[in-house]
Amino acid sequence: MAKRFPAYFLKVGQADAVTALSGMQGVREGFRIDRAPQDRGILFHHRRHLEDGEILLLVNTSIEAPSKGSVFTTRRGVEEWNLRTGACQPLAARPANGGLTVDFELPPPAAGCFSSRTSPTKPPAPPPPGPRPGRPRRHRPLEVHRLQPNVLTLDYVDITAGGETRRNQYFYPANQFAWQNNGMARNPWDSAVQFKDELIARTFPADSGFEASYRFTLEGPVPANLEIVFERPDLYTITCNGSVVAAEVSPPNPAPRPPAPKPSSSSTGGSTKPSAASPRPRRPPRRKRRHPQGPTLHHLPRTRTRLSPW
Repeated sequence: MAKRFPAYFLKVGQADAVTALSGMQGVREGFRIDRAPQDRGILFHHRRHLEDGEILLLVNTSIEAPSKGSVFTTRRGVEEWNLRTGACQPLAARPANGGLTVDFELPPPAAGCFSSRTSPTKPPAPPPPGPRPGRPRRHRPLEVHRLQPNVLTLDYVDITAGGETRRNQYFYPANQFAWQNNGMARNPWDSAVQFKDELIARTFPADSGFEASYRFTLEGPVPANLEIVFERPDLYTITCNGSVVAAEVSPPNPAPRPPAPKPSSSSTGGSTKPSAASPRPRRPPRRKRRHPQGPTLHHLPRTRTRLSPW
């Protein structure tokens, strides 16, 4: 490249490199960046020459301090390019030493793009006028409406498998623990490649399985509308505070139900043992506590998913 375009390359020794670069960046080329005193930002710049001007990109990579300074150019107009929208707007520059000076301030971290032109740019538009004085407008009281039931995911669980119990475990390592105590290195349905039917054909002994218990405490009275949603409840024996419960399929608009009892703390859990219809242990499901129309367990029926064309 240097042989083909020798006019665009300058060879200097190592000892003269700093002096040469400083001269190229200085007033000799009609461009200079002056950082503000005590500037603690980490400022980088990239400049491109165009036929009718140049483009300057400033980047403050500090995550703690802003970067302030000014840019001097001998061009006749300066614009700011919005890096998010691409909009261009003229900047108010002050004359200095036969050129223009523009101040900049970049928060941590941020970037700014400026364009200097050989032709003058339009002056920046004046700021929009403020609201005219007059009678204050009356506003209605603020109203907030809940659009859907509140959902709280119970991510921590007491898990028992292979005669060992671990308490207050995050659901992901608890899931791996259940598989490892049933003869598998990890959950193959998380991330694995199956050759033929080597995974789905595997069976487990009758005494395999696991038990998962999700605990939560309600402060104050129990809400009238409280339910717990289970994923695939047909695979588990489900208990709530020691009582066996069964899942129900909720109608589209369930009718209001009587309020639930008012315990101060509750726990829900499930256990599973593989059978011929279920040859592998399932991962502990993530339970969700919600507040819709009644204190009941809901099971969403299976539906087929249809994919649209690519």
